[in-house]
Amino acid sequence: MKIKILMFAFLLMAIFTKSEAQSISEFRKLNIPTKSNRLTDSIHIMLSLNDKQTQQMHQIITDGLTEIQPIVHSDKSRYSKWRMLKGIRNKYQSQVKTILTKDQWAKWETEKKALIAYYKEQIGNIPLRTSFSN
Repeated sequence: MKIKILMFAFLLMAIFTKSEAQSISEFRKLNIPTKSNRLTDSIHIMLSLNDKQTQQMHQIITDGLTEIQPIVHSDKSRYSKWRMLKGIRNKYQSQVKTILTKDQWAKWETEKKALIAYYKEQIGNIPLRTSFSN
């Protein structure tokens, strides 16, 4: 029985490690300007942003992706990466909240999961909870 449990545990670890490695390698291939342009365009349409808001949102997205990438490349533990990425997410989320009106923020809160799901489908799973979802 112990052998079966150990084999099952190793199988789960292998599956998890493979999927995590794939998502990290996909994330490392990201062309940040291209991806942030696509994401900004989608958010611009979804939230009906004005030009100033669109420029600010694009800058936040580009800065966030740029700040996240070295963390994903680092040799730190998964927990350490998760803590750092959570802090980055919170920082940029508060910046987004100051840019948007209350109505736009409410729409962002309801629509962001669908947008994130769309981008996960387009570019693969973003590793280690780097999305701006709660």
